[in-house]
Amino acid sequence: MSDKIETLLSAYESGACTRRQFLAAVSALLPLSSPGQTQTTAPFVARGINHVTLSVKDLGRSREFYQRLFQFPRAKQVDKDSYSFGMGNTFLFLGAYSQSSIDHFCIGIDGYDPQTTKQKLASHSVDATIEYGNQLYFHDPDGLKVQLSSPDYRR
Repeated sequence: MSDKIETLLSAYESGACTRRQFLAAVSALLPLSSPGQTQTTAPFVARGINHVTLSVKDLGRSREFYQRLFQFPRAKQVDKDSYSFGMGNTFLFLGAYSQSSIDHFCIGIDGYDPQTTKQKLASHSVDATIEYGNQLYFHDPDGLKVQLSSPDYRR
């Protein structure tokens, strides 16, 4: 980082950039922590919400509702009890259950591997399970179900 700052300083001193441009560029290089705040390295970098799964009582009714309100570029029946609406790099998944709720949400992370990810979570005192062979789930402090996957995971 010091090389970048030196380059910016040289540009400022030679008149190639204004004081304001120099300060903006240098501040962009600085960490986003406050004074006295410790820097931590998180085990994962979130790349976006991959999908949200809704538990619905009546799959046909919910499918019709979402199709009527939104123009999903990709929509498909996954099996008799589930339906997927694709949009951009994400999707909304509907599953037929006896109770209506948000079943879980999924965060896409780089370098996803179920076993390695589970071990990293365990090192941060998070108990995770691997289901269906390659899908990793855990619960947040409020009991909400979270899934991790690669950013390009599709059901």
